[in-house]
Amino acid sequence: ITLPELKLGMQDILRTELSEKSIEKVMNHFDTSGDGKLQRDEFVTLDKLRSKIDEVKKEEQLLVFDQFDANNDGVITLAELKLGMQAMLSTELSEVSVA
Repeated sequence: ITLPELKLGMQDILRTELSEKSIEKVMNHFDTSGDGKLQRDEFVTLDKLRSKIDEVKKEEQLLVFDQFDANNDGVITLAELKLGMQAMLSTELSEVSVA
């Protein structure tokens, strides 16, 4: 995988624009052979890291779900969704007003 291919792939996976410098740092870190390309074993190492990041994201999503599910019945009702969103927005607004 070349640097441009890595950039496109990471942007697709992360759904965000990444700087050349960020991509170069990733490439330099995982390109252990130093040839400017990711070989199969180097890519596998990078993919394992991505999988761990995905696990963390899933755990965070479950935590947020649990916060919204006030009665812990495994379902978020419209009322719980409204309360959860209001709580999140008031926290964000108070953080902004303090800053």
